[in-house]
Amino acid sequence: MVGDGAYTDNGEYGIVSRPKPIATELRRPPTGDQVADFLRRNPDFLQRHPDLVEVLQPPTRSPDGNVVDMQHFMIERLQTRLNDLEQDHRDLVQTTRNNIQTQGQIHAAVLDILDARTFEHFVQAITSEVAMHMRLDVIALCIEREKGDRPTTRTGIRFLHPGEIDTYINPDEPAALRNDIRAERRVYGPGAALVRSDALLRLSISEESPRGMLALGSREPDNFPDDQNLDMLVFLGNVIESTARAWLDLPR
Repeated sequence: MVGDGAYTDNGEYGIVSRPKPIATELRRPPTGDQVADFLRRNPDFLQRHPDLVEVLQPPTRSPDGNVVDMQHFMIERLQTRLNDLEQDHRDLVQTTRNNIQTQGQIHAAVLDILDARTFEHFVQAITSEVAMHMRLDVIALCIEREKGDRPTTRTGIRFLHPGEIDTYINPDEPAALRNDIRAERRVYGPGAALVRSDALLRLSISEESPRGMLALGSREPDNFPDDQNLDMLVFLGNVIESTARAWLDLPR
């Protein structure tokens, strides 16, 4: 409260109090000159708040060149958005093509697996013919086993310690894609030096059989991108599981 000298109602001279005006209630919006001055002192304001460009009305071009033209800024922004959309479109098309190509390769590989006449030929179809169809460098069929167990086939199977597969594939996931890696010799044997990227598929053949893993290795460091569709790879694993159960006369 503030006061001024004045006569009261009873004729006496004294200090009459009056309320102090509240500044916030009387505050006025900035004038155009104040806004212009602020922008001159902050020339990067629109760069820090590019969303304002969409709501501002750009000035028209002036023959004398005295009016600042903002249209080029808006056009550049639209061009950037268009380029981003075009890149997203190209990425989507390339991913779709890759998935279609993978689908055809896996279908051909599955036919070779189903055409096997012996169990050894079945294993060979997985480790050799699947690699040919999918244009891979090394394929390994891995089985977990207790120490002292002996392989039941002559070629193509590598043995891992119990629980080792979970160190390569998340226990809650059916597969893992790895890029730009140094592959494990325990998985690929002598072929590990070639492998720079791979796809690892979990194989659950039967409750009465040890757990397995199919390792698909490529010398390309980015052959299995993170956005690759896993459905066809999982389908390949399911075919191998089902065919192995039939050959070994095992229940699910």
